Amino acid sequence: MKWRDPIKMPRWASRLILKITDTRCEQLHEISDDDAIAEGIVGMKSLQTGRVYGLVDEFEQYWRSKHKGEHGWDENVWVWVDEFDLVTA
Repeated sequence: MKWRDPIKMPRWASRLILKITDTRCEQLHEISDDDAIAEGIVGMKSLQTGRVYGLVDEFEQYWRSKHKGEHGWDENVWVWVDEFDLVTA
C-alpha cells in the first residue's frame, strides 16, 4: 500500500473532526495560564497551595526551544490563535 499525505486523505478516513469556534490574532506575550494549558503545558504544582504555577514561563521555554533565531520570544510576534471543539460522530 502506498503512503498518502494525511492532508489529502478523505474526510471519512479521519479519526478526529475539529470545529473551529474562534480565530483571533494576538501578541505572543498575551498568553495566559489557561492558554498555556491548552497548548499542552503542564507546569509545576505547589505542595503547599496545590496551585499550578510557572505555566507562561514554561511555555516561553518551549517557544524558545522551537523557534531559535527567527520569531523568537523577545520579538513578541503576532500569532494566530485558533480555538476548536472536538466533534463527535
